Amino acid sequence: MLNRPRAGVLMLVLALALALAARSVSAQESVGGVPASGDPPSAGELVRWSAPAPLTLAPGATGEVTVEFTVLAPWHVNAHVPHEDFLVPTALTIPSAPGVTVRPVRYPAAKDVQLSFSETPLAVYEGTFSVVVPVAVAADAVPGKRTLTGRLSFQSCNDQVCLPPMRLPVMLVVFVAGAPVQGGAAAPDSAAGAGVPDTAAAAAPGFDTGPPAGFVPSANTGGGAGGAGNLVGRWFDERGSFLAFVFIFLMGLALNLTPCVYPMMGVTVSLFGAQGGGGAGGGLRALPKAVLYVLGIALMYSTLGVIAAMTGGLFGGWLANPWVLAAIGILLLAMALSMFGVYELQAPSGLVSRLGGAAGAGYLGTFLAGLLVGVFAAPCIGPPIIALLAHVGAKGDPVFGFWAFFVLSLGLGLPYLVLGVSSGLLAKLPRSGSWMDWVKHLFGVILVGVAAFYLCLAFAPSKLGLVVPAALGLGGLYLGFLEATGRDRPGFRRFKWAVGTAAIVAAALVAFRPVPQAVTWDVYADETLAAARTQGRPVVLDFSAEWCVPCHELEDNTFTDPAVVAAMEPFTRMKVDLTRFDSPVSIALRERYAIAGVPSILFLGPDGSEVPDTRVVGFLAPGPFLERVRRARDAARLAGR
Repeated sequence: MLNRPRAGVLMLVLALALALAARSVSAQESVGGVPASGDPPSAGELVRWSAPAPLTLAPGATGEVTVEFTVLAPWHVNAHVPHEDFLVPTALTIPSAPGVTVRPVRYPAAKDVQLSFSETPLAVYEGTFSVVVPVAVAADAVPGKRTLTGRLSFQSCNDQVCLPPMRLPVMLVVFVAGAPVQGGAAAPDSAAGAGVPDTAAAAAPGFDTGPPAGFVPSANTGGGAGGAGNLVGRWFDERGSFLAFVFIFLMGLALNLTPCVYPMMGVTVSLFGAQGGGGAGGGLRALPKAVLYVLGIALMYSTLGVIAAMTGGLFGGWLANPWVLAAIGILLLAMALSMFGVYELQAPSGLVSRLGGAAGAGYLGTFLAGLLVGVFAAPCIGPPIIALLAHVGAKGDPVFGFWAFFVLSLGLGLPYLVLGVSSGLLAKLPRSGSWMDWVKHLFGVILVGVAAFYLCLAFAPSKLGLVVPAALGLGGLYLGFLEATGRDRPGFRRFKWAVGTAAIVAAALVAFRPVPQAVTWDVYADETLAAARTQGRPVVLDFSAEWCVPCHELEDNTFTDPAVVAAMEPFTRMKVDLTRFDSPVSIALRERYAIAGVPSILFLGPDGSEVPDTRVVGFLAPGPFLERVRRARDAARLAGR
């Protein structure tokens, strides 16, 4: 069976060859896997699902339902956590029913596929894949049948073209023990095989087999902060689990160098009661308390990881909400103000002095101190914790969430184990002084930059490109030349100048890096099209969408090629945005120009008719695309004679 992306290319070449031989294209032939008639496959044709057998559970019990989906070759669907944040993820949504709670579903591992239009592999599902739906029955649930009706949201692409996002109705049946099991499978075999539930489910409100009307994926659809843009997520995707956990451990270790944690080391080690012990015995006597302290840290953070994983899709949904992103930005900005001394976020001094008495804290006090370490560390560890929380929430695996945060807490707690049993090392650590104040301000600048990133992500995604150069430039100016710390120390002053200068230079390089000239487009308008016809100018129409991967590849690679830019100059160039694929305007234009998927690029002659054999469906590299442009330009010249 042709189940590789190259099979779609082979079909494309074969179809074009037959068309050229016959000098016409039949309505039954296909281009890039999409019928030339302009009708894309329906959701039920692209993805079929097998209705699982009904699940029978006693009150208070839990169980799982495995739903199998099969993607029609040579198509694939995006993974639940795509590599690119503009991609529409595959998501199975099953609402709970009275007495039956549906917990966060578990998705299979994605397959990395290298497609012709993408420089980097894409995370996809192809062929058959399974989604596990955990179900819990309340202890007081009334016996009987529960029909859980939901949907699979997905976006399909092949090696050439992407179709709009679609929804596929899915239905599960759960029986609460105490009543006879009846009614058979969740859907008749014939309906399930076609990817369509029974009549009752099909009539349920909110279901359709095409793209949702007015569907507009956000810039964050791929999981928001938990998606591929997430640094922790990229560690696991690119480095593998072992190295990713090593990096998480090192991240926890590095948190001890932050100005929120480092100055507390002396007070913290005094909790163990080993600050005066000179021999090995004194150090070993402090070991139990040091272990309890680290276990307190581990319990707090591991619990946080489990909670994030159990909230699963809910947590990921929060991070895709602009108001939640804005709240995170404001919180980080508040932490930044603490770094600049506007106010202090730290544990109460009375509590610290009580815990850090000369005799050391008791075992319970030491354990509680470990639990509360995140309170005074919060201003500095916020961004790393948010990144890890986002990845754990997107993954939705409580065991993974526990281990991820447990490893982080081990890194955070390791220095206390070492210092607790070898307290003489504490005297050798650099004392926190004016240099630590400068480091504190450095973290404040970083927090302001991260806060600006989240605020732009929430309200002005188009301005994200300004965040890095602005943070580098303004931060370098402040830290290197305006910040007053250490002015009486020539060596430290020269260090600050060097850091500030390097940051400003880096900001200039980022801000003024050469941007390749690209093809410019006007927004589609009937008036512009009519004016071009009056002037006898050829026209190029670019049908694209925000959720379309090959559309972005065309913009980044083909439309920035100097030869393509020059060759497109004689044309009136208009872009047709089909992001809202089912809006009335999009439907009218799709029907007028027989658009089955995006990207589709049409070349119109001076008379307004499409130039034969020039339509582009899917991604084309600059060379082949330039041939289409030249062919259309030559046809326009002939028509103008």
